[in-house]
Amino acid sequence: MKRLRLSFIALSVFCCASAWAEKKLTNEQILGSLLFQDANLSWNRNQSCSSCHTLTPIAKMGKPFNRVPGFVDPGNVKNGTAVSTGSFVERHGILNAPSAGYAAYSPLFHWDDSEGLYVGGQFWNGRATNLTGQAKQPFLNPVEMAMPNKWSVVSRLRENQVYRKLFRDIYAIDLTAVDFYPKPPSEPVKNPAAVENIYHHLAKAIGEFEKTRSSINSMLNSIALLPGKPLSRQSRKKVSTCLTMSTKAIALLVISVRREKT
Repeated sequence: MKRLRLSFIALSVFCCASAWAEKKLTNEQILGSLLFQDANLSWNRNQSCSSCHTLTPIAKMGKPFNRVPGFVDPGNVKNGTAVSTGSFVERHGILNAPSAGYAAYSPLFHWDDSEGLYVGGQFWNGRATNLTGQAKQPFLNPVEMAMPNKWSVVSRLRENQVYRKLFRDIYAIDLTAVDFYPKPPSEPVKNPAAVENIYHHLAKAIGEFEKTRSSINSMLNSIALLPGKPLSRQSRKKVSTCLTMSTKAIALLVISVRREKT
């Protein structure tokens, strides 16, 4: 009974307000926040992760919404476009930028026997297994941030004294130990040995930051994320009717669904 009561309290909190988790960030998450919003990590120094996955609501004219929640591409909202512009303005992605708001809750990419399909992962097609894997890709995508290789990204990190300090303090990594990327390279270049490790920790920091920015503000998502077994299709259908029901009926439905998850 105590578990059921706690489930209903949790639901009530989620229904009454948007659950933006305001937590004190770790040093690694602070680093991830800086990296996520740094346009210098794109070839033309004009695009960051937050360019296509903004952290703040976007003003939108007209109904039904005057403001669109964060994590989406502001250009798509304001201009009604379907895909994002890259660091080179004449280049565009071929898929709509997915929201980063729920990325931390996506399970690792795997085959689900009960559903009969692959689930989880990052991007629309699950091509990255986890947040770290996802964060590695936009920097090197020619239609996104368009950096030529990992070494060039690490060189941009080395330019920044804050990054030099944080990488040293958090990971015991000396960014100055890697030479600057040649501009332009006179011949095909091979990444210095330390680049791979630095690049991995760059992506890891971004992934850790993304875990702090999730917005769980719908009833269905709130219940689905309660501890226990995943919701069945039948329960998801039940829960989707909550918004039209009375408080008492919602309470009874939550109890029913929570019993199934245990």
